[in-house]
Amino acid sequence: MLVHNVSYSLEELPYTTLGIEKGLSNNSVRAIFKDSNGFMWFGTHDGLNRYDGYDFLIFRSILGDQSSLPHNYIYSINEDKDQNIWVGTGQGVGIYNPLSNKFSALQGIRWNDPKPFILKAQIQKILADNRGDMYIGTNGSGFYVKRSDRKYAEQILLEKDGAKIPHFSVSDILVTPKNEIYLLIEGFGLFAFNRATKTIQLVVHLPSFLSCMALDHKNGIIISTRNGLRRLNLNSGKLEMLSIIDNAKLSADIVISMHIDSSHQLWLGTKSSGLKITRLMQDKKYWKPIDGFIENQLIFTIYEDPTGRKWVGSSKEGIIIFDNRSRGFKSISATPHLETGLASNYVSSFYEDRNHKIWIGTDGGGVSIWDRKRNSFENLKENPNNSTSSSNNFISCIKSDFLGDIWIATYGGGITRIIKDTKRSKRYKCLNPFTGFENDNIWQLLETHDKTFWATTFSHGRLYYFDRQEDRFKVFDEELKENLLSLAEDRSHTLWAGNVSQLIKMNRDKKIYEYNEIGKPVRAITEDLFGNFWIGTEGGGLILFDRKRRKIIKQFSTANGLCNNSILAIVEDKGALWLTTFSGLSRFDIKTQKFLNFYQEDGLQSNQFLDNSALKLSSGEVILGGLKGFSIFNPDSLRPRSALVPVVITGIRINNEQVSSDDNGIVGGVKNGNITKIIVPFGESLSVDFAALEYSLPGKIVYAYYLEGWDRTWNDSKNVRTANYTKLTQGNYRLRIRASNSDGVWQKEEKILSIKILPPWYFTVWAFTFYVILILAAGYLFICYYKRQSFLKYQVEIANANVHREKEIIENKLSFLPIYPMNSERP
Repeated sequence: MLVHNVSYSLEELPYTTLGIEKGLSNNSVRAIFKDSNGFMWFGTHDGLNRYDGYDFLIFRSILGDQSSLPHNYIYSINEDKDQNIWVGTGQGVGIYNPLSNKFSALQGIRWNDPKPFILKAQIQKILADNRGDMYIGTNGSGFYVKRSDRKYAEQILLEKDGAKIPHFSVSDILVTPKNEIYLLIEGFGLFAFNRATKTIQLVVHLPSFLSCMALDHKNGIIISTRNGLRRLNLNSGKLEMLSIIDNAKLSADIVISMHIDSSHQLWLGTKSSGLKITRLMQDKKYWKPIDGFIENQLIFTIYEDPTGRKWVGSSKEGIIIFDNRSRGFKSISATPHLETGLASNYVSSFYEDRNHKIWIGTDGGGVSIWDRKRNSFENLKENPNNSTSSSNNFISCIKSDFLGDIWIATYGGGITRIIKDTKRSKRYKCLNPFTGFENDNIWQLLETHDKTFWATTFSHGRLYYFDRQEDRFKVFDEELKENLLSLAEDRSHTLWAGNVSQLIKMNRDKKIYEYNEIGKPVRAITEDLFGNFWIGTEGGGLILFDRKRRKIIKQFSTANGLCNNSILAIVEDKGALWLTTFSGLSRFDIKTQKFLNFYQEDGLQSNQFLDNSALKLSSGEVILGGLKGFSIFNPDSLRPRSALVPVVITGIRINNEQVSSDDNGIVGGVKNGNITKIIVPFGESLSVDFAALEYSLPGKIVYAYYLEGWDRTWNDSKNVRTANYTKLTQGNYRLRIRASNSDGVWQKEEKILSIKILPPWYFTVWAFTFYVILILAAGYLFICYYKRQSFLKYQVEIANANVHREKEIIENKLSFLPIYPMNSERP
């Protein structure tokens, strides 16, 4: 998840920023748009950016590539009815097809020439109406209309005093809910476009310098002119000055962008005075939602998405986001060299006085007293030349007693007492008479039901109590040699303390101590409204302890949903425990025993908090201190999120090559401009990238995916947004992708991609045809061979028969010849 840096000041709205350090192509942002799929688009001075809450996909003009962006300087962005993104640049309109991942140039027809041409003018504004028609305003080349049923954009003439003017500059375009089209034309005034007659007609003449306009909820158009802001009542036709204080300072050479939000507030972007807001129906004064860092730069554009989130494009700081859906945390940090600001970012303790001022102890900066009504801080610091000043700037605890006196414990300087309703103070030492050692490292302060005021010390630690008659702190029991990290009194008035590994039950009257082994440092002790006894440990999580049986009933850790096992402070509120840790804030529901976690991206000062630095205020708010200031919130405002977050497929890769609609044979189905089915060759790897388009807390969304026909169960990918598969066998599959909302609740809606894996070449139809032919050929050859062999065998048999017959004939002939006796003597 991409992580945003959240900043606040006392009168400012919460905001985040997106700039080049987070992947934006350029910090000068002129155009912002959210498409129908939920992607955010940003037009900069150096390219087009698509943003999914995590990453940027950047498009730039490529020399010699006609399918790339026409120009890198972008003025306007919009979308047509076919989900194509129209980008107005310094050299014409580039129409981006998300399926093919290519741009095409807008072609137009001039009023006096039917031959189409590529529009290469500087585009000031692109808007779409409910019919799907697109309206294009240029700088010096006039006005064009691209009807949804036409192939080319048509040039529209300006008619004034009988003259037809083709070339003029359109500063702004406005489309009303009734599909009425208004043009702000430099040098002429406000005009209306008549769709039926294809003419532009004058509505009201205005001074030459015109910059922007907006439609309010009472059917009026607010226009920035050289002489200030004016409002045209479309019902009566009356033009009047907008009566805002300092309106003279808001002339057209100052106001260059405007937007009226869903709460009827007018947002004004200026050239050098930052961002201003005025409540049109209330005080009619303007105020600055943020100050300082956006001064002396231009506010080019102000865009409100359907959720009410404001996106502001600036000339130097990139995009500034005002998110009304962000958590209800307000975090305040120290401003260097500001004497009336918070003294230090290391906030270690809190106390609320009778006037509801917040005393804030810091680690090294002394005490800051926050007057919330005046939005200012008064800082109290150690002054060696003033014996009544704070004894040390390292504040560990601040408490008050039954008299209303305020006690400030320091780490290294003892205790300072500030007398009620005065600025007089007195320093106290915790001196151990048994050892002669001064325990100046004070850690905890507590006043019990009997008005005894206690102090725990660290390093040769002892427990001290304040003797009001002698006006000094005394050792409670020299035998209790403990560095106590926590101290609390339960409803039965029993005193409990925690050390580095044990929970200690104290019998104050008899000075008897009952040690209960916990195994981890005991940082916080509290009893809830149900009578449960809770222990916050460092490293051991949250423990539910049975005081009667002296045993741990249940222990909760990160395995149960706790954000971190080191609990530094516990605040109870309406059946829930708020637990500060070294890594986030957890809300623990006592009845359901479930955790809900919050982090810096929710608006907290940081993920790390400090010991003891938590307090519930009389207003019901909770204030928490950490490494980067403090956070304050109302627990009732932190309701679970239930809004659906659309899950989209952001990329499909086969063998790490991106798939587009131009890939013949790969894309098997398309719906609403999105690929719904792909066909993958056998043996090739498949990667599918996805994202839930949630821009408030994207880092808290978790994902899971399941490939039907292959996976046995869901793959919980946590924050990983890619599904990878290799060696899939042939067949049909369905990839199901789901996401949680930012509270970790799984959504029912899933994104589904159908996948067909082709068979290997040896299982194709052609392969089987070849196999059949091969078998037939083999059979034929075998038959031929068999026949030949049979014939040869027959020939051999005939030959053998002939030989046998001839032999018989010879033998028969020989049997008829006469036989003569042999006579060896010759005559």
